[in-house]
Amino acid sequence: EVASCGSGANTEGGRAYQAIFASRVDGEAISIEIHEPDSIDCAAKHPLILQGHGYAGSRTTGVGGFAALTGAGYTVISIDQRGSPDSGGTIRVMDPDFEGEDLIAIVDWAEQHLDYLRYAGGNLLLGSIGGSYGGMYQYLLLNKDPDRRLDAIVPEIAPHDLTYSLNPGGVVKSQWALLLAGAGDAQTNLGQDSIIRATLVEGGVTGEF
Repeated sequence: EVASCGSGANTEGGRAYQAIFASRVDGEAISIEIHEPDSIDCAAKHPLILQGHGYAGSRTTGVGGFAALTGAGYTVISIDQRGSPDSGGTIRVMDPDFEGEDLIAIVDWAEQHLDYLRYAGGNLLLGSIGGSYGGMYQYLLLNKDPDRRLDAIVPEIAPHDLTYSLNPGGVVKSQWALLLAGAGDAQTNLGQDSIIRATLVEGGVTGEF
């Protein structure tokens, strides 16, 4: 059960728990892990940070997963991206119409359910962290959210143009393409979209996308 300053329920802080709700796009599950601040302050309230995993990874679970952040008073939501572990659908590699809409829904969910989040000038104080694929979602949310709620991003080793990163100058990084295709399916129980899988395998085998 979520903490609520309004009702006084579960306001001790320090918990980590999963929430699952349906995507507005296609009804597939969206899975997130809420990491509460170590102590919830209903007067000062708390900024929110989103965290995304690498390709075919999974959300961070359990108390202490973001000890430095929660200890400093931040709320963290770690995301199972579409097609990965407990989130449904298939991995579409940050498709604005799928992953993009899911990301907006996650921020909407946080605003609707976590009444201890901090605002400035009526705008949610929101940041994001993550590397590689976990950096790509930050670019997408920054550009996709009509309410422009994302204030600060920290994308690490994240491509701004995946097509170029895997095919610089028209030369396919074939080993990377095959690695992503294999690892992506192995770690997600064949969670990659068929178009993504076929594209990666074709690039790895033929040297052309």
